[in-house]
Amino acid sequence: MLYDRHIVGGVSENSFEPDSHITRAQCAKIIALACGFDADEKIENVFSDVSPDTWYAPFVNASYSAGVINGYEDNTFRPDSKITRQELAKMLCVAGDILNIAPRDEETVYSDNEEIAQWAEEYVKKASMLGLFGGDESNRFNPTDNATRAETAAVICRLISMDLEGGDEND
Repeated sequence: MLYDRHIVGGVSENSFEPDSHITRAQCAKIIALACGFDADEKIENVFSDVSPDTWYAPFVNASYSAGVINGYEDNTFRPDSKITRQELAKMLCVAGDILNIAPRDEETVYSDNEEIAQWAEEYVKKASMLGLFGGDESNRFNPTDNATRAETAAVICRLISMDLEGGDEND
């Protein structure tokens, strides 16, 4: 689904590397494409470490313009940094709001809830209620673990599927 829509590609012609970690720039691109943000629109570059001539600049700027991403206090985006699961949860929740997707499930209480950053608590809660994330075999969310390419593809696929279904049937 994601490959056919040119949302997710491999790291090379013959390799996807599902267990590799995904960067913030790669994630911004995937979310921008999945949500249909206009990466061709000329949006002013807002981050000091995102050069306008990089492959990811249009996707970072479009995702920022849509409110899905923000940078750090020092006006950087850190495009090559790996994205954590709690950062991914935030991006997906904001994207879900833009797509008008409502939560469907009960709140999941993870065994490591105390490890979730305060700023991310509401996003992790909502991401689990959207059915995007689940816990591991020990019911841990692992908020500071870096997201893998496979995990990111799976949650984006779930988000797109909900959007195609028209969000929550109880809207």
